[in-house]
Amino acid sequence: MTIKLYHNGKKTNHLNRSNDFMLDSKGRFQIAHYDRQPAFASFLPGIGGPEGVPLWCLYVNRGQGISSFGVGNKDNAVVEFLPANWAYQLCGIQGFRTFCKINGAYYEPFQNNCQTDRHQLLRNMWIEMDRLILQEENHTLGLRFTVTYFSPVNKPLGSLARTLSITNTGSSPMRIEGLDGLPLIIPAGFTDVGIKTMRRIHEAYASVRLVSGRVPFYAAKVMAHDEAEVEEVRRGNFYAAWLADGNALRSIEPFYDADIIFGPNQDLVTPRRFIEQVVLDRDQQVSENKLPCAMVPFNVKLEPGRDLTLTALAGM
Repeated sequence: MTIKLYHNGKKTNHLNRSNDFMLDSKGRFQIAHYDRQPAFASFLPGIGGPEGVPLWCLYVNRGQGISSFGVGNKDNAVVEFLPANWAYQLCGIQGFRTFCKINGAYYEPFQNNCQTDRHQLLRNMWIEMDRLILQEENHTLGLRFTVTYFSPVNKPLGSLARTLSITNTGSSPMRIEGLDGLPLIIPAGFTDVGIKTMRRIHEAYASVRLVSGRVPFYAAKVMAHDEAEVEEVRRGNFYAAWLADGNALRSIEPFYDADIIFGPNQDLVTPRRFIEQVVLDRDQQVSENKLPCAMVPFNVKLEPGRDLTLTALAGM
């Protein structure tokens, strides 16, 4: 498979690593073609401020970057903790994903697959002191996808903020129907050892309920441990999302049942039902006894030069 790469606006078939790593004019560390470079892993700064809750957050130069995050330790994960070698393999499946139907044609940015071979694109990563930025400039589609991550400080809960911006860089209007978020999110109350060694059993303890009608709250029904005493889980993970509408933010309810999006295969690779169906039926969602997701729907018409911005906050 040959990927058509662009560097500084010029087509190239080779990676020039001496030019792919640099400090830009804003003092950010830039990595061109980041997902084609040798794999590496790092952490976002775990700083919560004097009155806040710090977040641990691992990222890699694959997929959409973030592979794991949570609060305190691995037993309080929002996205399952993965060691680096697993993260390289699974970040593009379990990590943040964006599914788009652009004028009816399916496309997923930030992936490397057979579909990518037909697109002329440039992908960059920028690492700042307090945030991570990823961008895909797709010259074939006439679209720019930009993702930014950072952790809010001095807040009473540990959370990761994420913004997705899609800009129409072409000359024609585009209708974009999409889903954005996490194909897999871990309910609070699951231990790292439990989710890795007794994953199927833990599914029976999973549950989701909506808070304020639009924010999924993910928690185990009770602690999933082999003891006589039933222990209540008094915490939960959440995923809230808003779409920018002029000067206001419009709250959007995420889908929490992955089967509605991917179908019954449970592979989390191809969102078959999203591709095939005109409308996904929220009423068919199952809110317990399966590992949930957090995928936010949007449907907009983008005029040339205009963009959409989707903001999400996930944490415990």
